[in-house]
Amino acid sequence: MHHTKQPSVTTGQPRRGMILPIVLVGLLVVALIGAAMAKTVLLQRRTARQAEQLQQAAWLADSALLRARFRITQDAEYTGETWRIAADETGTGFAGTAVIQVQPLAGAKQILIEAAYPAHPVRRVLQHRELHVKLSSPGGSS
Repeated sequence: MHHTKQPSVTTGQPRRGMILPIVLVGLLVVALIGAAMAKTVLLQRRTARQAEQLQQAAWLADSALLRARFRITQDAEYTGETWRIAADETGTGFAGTAVIQVQPLAGAKQILIEAAYPAHPVRRVLQHRELHVKLSSPGGSS
């Protein structure tokens, strides 16, 4: 007796071969969402770190300006310096540097500041300051 194969009747259930591609597409979507979230978190961290470094450089520049003004009052021949602040002194784990230049002007001094934080040749933030300080006249106040 010879049996003939009868055509299969669909019962409305998905074929077994279709489940695998659906699962793979779902995993791909989840992986893409996860990658986008990780990229966003890293970008936010980088932005926050740059804002912190910008603020630290600004504080360093302002402090260097005050340092130069004080040094000028103590020593009329002061021409500047490279002020290095060690990592343990900043409280942040990174060192900073401020280049202070003092140039004579007619009856005044010009203070130029370039502060770098952190003190790294490439990954750093620079802040600049400039101030003109009138020299005190003999017997007078500044």
